[in-house]
Amino acid sequence: MILSFQSEKANHYLVKLAGLIRGFLDASTGSANLQNSISIEKEQTLQKEIELINGFVEFQQLIYPNKFEYIINTDSAINPEQETIPPMILQPFVENAIRHGLLPKNGFGILKLEITRKEEKGLRIIVEDNGIGIEKAGRILTDSPFRYESKGTMLTLNRIKLLNELGYKITINTESSDKGTKIEITILNHEQRN
Repeated sequence: MILSFQSEKANHYLVKLAGLIRGFLDASTGSANLQNSISIEKEQTLQKEIELINGFVEFQQLIYPNKFEYIINTDSAINPEQETIPPMILQPFVENAIRHGLLPKNGFGILKLEITRKEEKGLRIIVEDNGIGIEKAGRILTDSPFRYESKGTMLTLNRIKLLNELGYKITINTESSDKGTKIEITILNHEQRN
């Protein structure tokens, strides 16, 4: 946009990018360190997490126009401004869905984010895509001359393990085929820890 002299549009997206980076930094610095280097997460509202995801997806759609549609559904029984979750739980799964599932796909993709109530105080969050699936994405990465070791999911799973040791009840279930991937994140009976 800058090179093609679309300065107003470029400025608009630079401001959005700055906000997105600020949001990621705020979310990633929201933990308080304890003496033995274990950290307790400072939860953020589900609304802030959704805004961060929406901003991230919007940038991906700007970079890859007309590549995929994004659909988000939140159960009407959930108030995103009052519900809290540990920050940055969803973003790595959304990023993987786009980068490894939808971008290599021939044809138009669909990314869905669905948030529903699980039991009385729990949440079920589903990140689903109609991409190429984990197995094929892994083969593409292995065969690529530009391959790199992706650590986002591994780091997130390690963080979830630590959070569970600190009293959270978070589970991740994955279903994948050549027709897409579905990640179900369940946060059961958590208590606000702000």
